[in-house]
Amino acid sequence: MIKKHKGQFDILSTERALLGVLIRDAANLPEDLSPEYFVEPEHIEIARVLVILRKRNITPDELTVSAALREFGSTIDAVKISLLTSDYPNQVHNPAWTSQIKAASDQRNFIQELRVMMQKALEPEPDIDSIIDVFMDRRMSDAKATKPDGGFIDKEVLLNFDKLNDPSNLIGNRWLCRESSLLISGQSGIGKSSLTMQFAIVCASGGDFFGIKVARPLKTMIIQAENDLGDLAEQFQGVISGLRLPEDRRKIMMDNLLMTTNLNTTGWNFLTYLRRQIQAHKPDVVFIDPLFSFAGFDLSNQEQTSNFLRQGLHPIQKQHGTIIVAVHHATKPRSDTPKNGNASFMERAYSSHGSAELINYFREVMVLTQCSHENDSYELSLSKRRKHSGMLDHSGKPSESVVLKHSSDPGSIFWEYRLSHGPLKDGPKNPF
Repeated sequence: MIKKHKGQFDILSTERALLGVLIRDAANLPEDLSPEYFVEPEHIEIARVLVILRKRNITPDELTVSAALREFGSTIDAVKISLLTSDYPNQVHNPAWTSQIKAASDQRNFIQELRVMMQKALEPEPDIDSIIDVFMDRRMSDAKATKPDGGFIDKEVLLNFDKLNDPSNLIGNRWLCRESSLLISGQSGIGKSSLTMQFAIVCASGGDFFGIKVARPLKTMIIQAENDLGDLAEQFQGVISGLRLPEDRRKIMMDNLLMTTNLNTTGWNFLTYLRRQIQAHKPDVVFIDPLFSFAGFDLSNQEQTSNFLRQGLHPIQKQHGTIIVAVHHATKPRSDTPKNGNASFMERAYSSHGSAELINYFREVMVLTQCSHENDSYELSLSKRRKHSGMLDHSGKPSESVVLKHSSDPGSIFWEYRLSHGPLKDGPKNPF
């Protein structure tokens, strides 16, 4: 314990020396040193200010650092900054300080990971192999290459942000950007998997999905569990035929689209599997079909759902900038539930089976519902960011929902606009 305390004291002295010398010499914080590597809260605040001043092209000295700290409401006053620099009047900047601070941060993270793994190991029925696998995967991942947050958000950056040319935008009008997520919800047997296949092929080839434009052809991956090879082939062939892709776009799609079936991996093991697939293939978008097959727990349990999404899935998205699209089942409607036409967009979103945390986590929820008055008419509606989607109805007008039907071509599995809302002739439904 004494040795640990001494090491903690030493790293605090190193942090103080580095910041004092940098401000004294009007030098910037090293670019490979993030404020979150520091352990002392006041040192983190000062380092964040140094990052902001560097972005503003302002020389960091006692005056500018103190002024910036006041701007952000810090309790660190000019006297403390003056004392910080005066403690090192003759000290020369030592580049090894940066390595020492980063190493100490890595050690703290390592200890925290050990504590989490120990807690899991002490559970009544621990999955030891899973614990070891998750731990080793985290340690061997390229998380070190991902810089932590740079600190305070620069208000000038917000003012000058060009929302029409956001480099992180991949689908729609900033509807789905990097690190974003989409939940596709619908009742069993109405064609969610074929809709997912169609959306994935559009993502991989470029173009638009009922008006929702893809910024460019995206590296796209489908991880599925419910369809056999024949089902996938029917969907794949039907969508390609229905989209009438030109040869050049078909080639792009074939190069960009990856599909795999996983029947045996759930829970945190699935997250480990997902991380490895993303690391290996670097997809822009990953479709998970269905979420039920890979969760490995009761999705009605809010705590478990939150941990899986926020502690497990979100770090993977953030680390790799990947969009996650999860396909999910809606609950069976109750007799007192409003008819589809009268239910609000958010009421439809919350019809998804499980905890409300599912809807709270995903940035957008797309709901596929069968219209109650027609046997082959379906409404595809958006719930949370619908005004950013760019979705168009059958006449080309902006819309927050569209009415679709199964393909008119016999035996072809493909979704298309329904141009009429009148009574339908009796006929067989297209089996999805």
